[in-house]
Amino acid sequence: MKRVLSVFIFVSAASFGYAQDTLSLARAVQVGLKNNFDIQIGALNLDIAKNNNNWGQAGLYPTIKLIANQPNNIVQRKPANPLR
Repeated sequence: MKRVLSVFIFVSAASFGYAQDTLSLARAVQVGLKNNFDIQIGALNLDIAKNNNNWGQAGLYPTIKLIANQPNNIVQRKPANPLR
C-alpha cells in the first residue's frame, strides 16, 4: 500500500511539471532571426565596413610600394633529332 501511494504521488507530481514552454509565432520568428547565420554574417560585414571607412582605404593618402624582382628565364631548345 505504501509503495502504491508513493507511485501515485510521484505520477501526480510529474504531471504538474511541464517540460516544454509554449511557443508563439512571434517568439518563434524572434528565435529564428537570432540564430540565423546569414544575419550574423551581415552584421559582422557591416562592422568591418565601418572600420574600413577611412581616408586611407579610400585612396586619399599616397602609397609607396618597393618591388624588386628579376625576370630571368632560361629556355633550352633541343632539336627533335639529336643527329642534326
